[in-house]
Amino acid sequence: MRCPGRLTTITVAIGLAACTAPGFSQTAPPSTSKPRIDESAIAILRRNERAMIRLRTYQAECWSTLTHKPRPDRKVRPLRREMARLTAVKPNLMRYDCWDMEIVGGSHWRRNSETPTLTFVSNGKHGWKQFGDNFRPDDRIAPDELGTILEPWVGFYARANSCNGVVRYGRKQHELIEVSRLSPASVEGVLCDRVFVHKSGGFGGETQESRATWYIGKDGLVRRCIDSVDFGGKPGFTRDDVLRNIRANQWITNPARTFAYTPPTGVKLEKPREETPVLANGAAAPDFTAIDPIGKRVKLSDFRGKVVVLDFWASWCGPCVASMPHNQEVAAKLASENLPVVLLAVDNSEKRDAFLSWVRGHPKLDKIVFAHLEKPDVSGESYKVTGIPTQFVIDGGGVIRASFVGYGGPTDDLERAVRAALPR
Repeated sequence: MRCPGRLTTITVAIGLAACTAPGFSQTAPPSTSKPRIDESAIAILRRNERAMIRLRTYQAECWSTLTHKPRPDRKVRPLRREMARLTAVKPNLMRYDCWDMEIVGGSHWRRNSETPTLTFVSNGKHGWKQFGDNFRPDDRIAPDELGTILEPWVGFYARANSCNGVVRYGRKQHELIEVSRLSPASVEGVLCDRVFVHKSGGFGGETQESRATWYIGKDGLVRRCIDSVDFGGKPGFTRDDVLRNIRANQWITNPARTFAYTPPTGVKLEKPREETPVLANGAAAPDFTAIDPIGKRVKLSDFRGKVVVLDFWASWCGPCVASMPHNQEVAAKLASENLPVVLLAVDNSEKRDAFLSWVRGHPKLDKIVFAHLEKPDVSGESYKVTGIPTQFVIDGGGVIRASFVGYGGPTDDLERAVRAALPR
């Protein structure tokens, strides 16, 4: 199951790697307070920006530890370790490999597999992206399009993607809270200036708050970044990235081989997705039974005689979550007119614990009937849904009258479709 225009938490790194749904902003409402800016900290970020943009080649390894903060439910999520290797040459040659790592012997990091978890390659004319056991051609290889994941080696290809560029953008979007200079500290023997950056913006209908400390050497190159991220005021994660074996402006031996992509053994070409249209208007809506948050069975046919807006969604889907306030508004408006309408939001894409946690955390969405259905795959098999959110407007006779895929912001379309499906 995919999420049309799904918002990701992937930050810019080397290039812009995030994608947004049309008409849906990740930006929180503008802050009314003026950000606290230390100009000496900005000067350090500018030094990093100048150093990265002047480089012709860049090679480094990034050793990352991802730690999830304790949650109220006390469930412990495992520590995650990764090691990524980057070779970059201007204007647009890049090879990026990333492996999941494990600890052996108490302290030694070892790859879980010789095959990288992720590989991104650009030879200047063509590009490829490998995710696990699948790869696909991806020719988005303009300098400002080349991206890795969350590693702090930003700014090599484009100024806008540098540390300072990210701060500039945050200030423009009123997301920036503080930029300050901390006392110097060493990273593996290299004395670094430290810059603290605090930002708060909107993501997936909730607030995403980041507190990052950048360690920048006297040569302007980043040696470490510790970033603590929370979502909606709830505990998130802390990512600690340490850059090692940095080689700047060194000759790349055998670049034709370095920037060529040959699929490793067992890695196959990703099959093109066959976009099957959702169940057509005029078709009978397949019946099914789901379970509501208190454990009560909810059967679609129980609402026969009423217009049902069947909304397939999941809490991990940014546009799904972003659409909920609008769904609540439409449902409340129709209910105020005593119209026979039900908005049934069915989560058929994740475990019940995740569903319950999200629903219980949003009690104000009281005009929506929430239900969960882990198996069978009703949304995909019965309703031909390939991406969420997807909504079906079903009339009182159980016939589909309209459908909507994705969410690009509030419109009158859903309300109009519901009114058109009401009995005359």
